[in-house]
Amino acid sequence: MRQLRQAVEDIIEGRPGPAWLERLLGVFAFFYGLAVRLRALLYALGVFKTRRAPGVVVSIGNLVAGGTGKTPMAIHTARLLRDAGYRVGVVSRGHGGSLSKKGGAVSDGQRLLAGPEEAGDEPYEMALALPGVPVCAGRDRARAVRECARRFGAEVFVLDDAFQHLRIARDVNVLLMDARAPFGNGRLLPRGSLREPRSQASRADLVVLTRAFPGAAPPEDCPGLPVFACSHGPAGFFPLPGETLTLAGRVRYPVSFLEGKPVFAFSGIARNPAFFETLTSLGLKIAGVRGFPDHHAYSAAEREELLSAARESGALAIATTGKDAARLAGWDTGGFPVFALETGLLFDPPGEFDSWLVRRMLELCRARR
Repeated sequence: MRQLRQAVEDIIEGRPGPAWLERLLGVFAFFYGLAVRLRALLYALGVFKTRRAPGVVVSIGNLVAGGTGKTPMAIHTARLLRDAGYRVGVVSRGHGGSLSKKGGAVSDGQRLLAGPEEAGDEPYEMALALPGVPVCAGRDRARAVRECARRFGAEVFVLDDAFQHLRIARDVNVLLMDARAPFGNGRLLPRGSLREPRSQASRADLVVLTRAFPGAAPPEDCPGLPVFACSHGPAGFFPLPGETLTLAGRVRYPVSFLEGKPVFAFSGIARNPAFFETLTSLGLKIAGVRGFPDHHAYSAAEREELLSAARESGALAIATTGKDAARLAGWDTGGFPVFALETGLLFDPPGEFDSWLVRRMLELCRARR
């Protein structure tokens, strides 16, 4: 089973695999594509209803399955609009948490109202990073938006990972694309990593190229759209577990804090090797690594195994991601230091995306009066 899974992952990533498996995945992708196109058509014709939210909706999403920086982008956007004076609320599906099914509040902007097991790792991470901004979770985003407005008075809603969530009308549709592979291998799931045909990029109001490099060009499928470029940059390390993980603020050490020190690194994200490479670029000495699937829920046994592996490797500390930290609340490390790397977005040129979005918000708010 593990070999089969690896073969599927290789094919999705564009590496060669068994011919029979490529053909089989291609058949599944054909029917998946038909279903996706039919769904989009039914929404466009009004057969499936799109609901208006009680405020302005800014959607953050992508076309490709996996990490393109949606959560950091949602945090950046919510923080920007909060600082601009808007009453902002964040709504996420809450993948992996019990609130995903029943819906509910993760934070009221002042206090955490749910733990990571209930909230899911990404909503919990966003709640920690956004004091003053309520966060709600639930796969029924329309209901979560209404709850965020009713309970917390939000007037602007940032929807995390919502490009495919067509039930809610959006005022600003932000499409994220990895500058190195905007459409993955160009094929639909499960033959590739595309959630939708690349033609659906036309629904976007703007494109943000993430992990951008100098001279990165916008994809040809997005003519006439504003295009901004950013990269993910480390903002610092914060320790866990402990009382530092509160909405009142958390201790953050500079990125140079672990420079030159041997660390054991692990993560459960879409691109684990990229995280390990980032740590190396910061000057950390990697004594050992362990990768897990995206959204992995760490068992007590796995936590003990990580501690044992770290000690055996000679590491002085453990390093993981902010996303993983949200799933490790209450981890008793026996005093062994564990730090999570917090990342932020660095736009190039600086300020252009922020200025565009603030101007757009002013236009939308004037039109609603």
